[in-house]
Amino acid sequence: RIRANKNYINGVTPKGNAYYAYLRKPEMYEGKELGYSIQIAFTPKEAEAFKNKILDEFEKAKSDFELKPGKKWSKEPTIGMHTLSDGTVTFKFKCKRTYKTKAGDTVKRTIPVVDAKGHPIKANNLGNGSVIRVSYSMSPYWMSNMVNGMSLYLRGVQVLKYVPYGGNDAASLGFSTDEEGYDSTVDPDYDADVEDKDESLHDGDEVPFDEGEEF
Repeated sequence: RIRANKNYINGVTPKGNAYYAYLRKPEMYEGKELGYSIQIAFTPKEAEAFKNKILDEFEKAKSDFELKPGKKWSKEPTIGMHTLSDGTVTFKFKCKRTYKTKAGDTVKRTIPVVDAKGHPIKANNLGNGSVIRVSYSMSPYWMSNMVNGMSLYLRGVQVLKYVPYGGNDAASLGFSTDEEGYDSTVDPDYDADVEDKDESLHDGDEVPFDEGEEF
């Protein structure tokens, strides 16, 4: 299992539709904790552009590896793309629930989630159809001749349109959005999330990602 000198490529996705957000509780599979994750779907044009961006960065990063004789790169590297049951193509970003500092301490990670103005929010029940951007880090990995590619790490989420899990937005319920009255976007206490600040994205002792994570 090889990683290229912890060379992380940071960026922010275009806006897209959220799917299967596990931002406050880790995703589970057959009783095994997989970590925090979220998937995002773009327009076909933007999806193709983002796919090409990942592949371009992957080709650049491969030069940092020194594979031993007999080891090679896959012609179809894993780049975090998934196809849902309805045919929707998504990109999945993921990270483990905890990380280790350089001092060896295990620290719980909190995924930063902000609204369109950059204010931290709880986002405990962010549902499919929410419009988001994802802050990410990419890093290449090699595990075998068939299993290698680019890991997509989740750093944070910006919510531009909030649809609660299992719920509907105002328009789908028949509500007008130009009524006079309560506006959550100007209420500083609405869905405020000011506790449990995450330190994992700042410079210092933190080791933000675990080596060898495969997506």
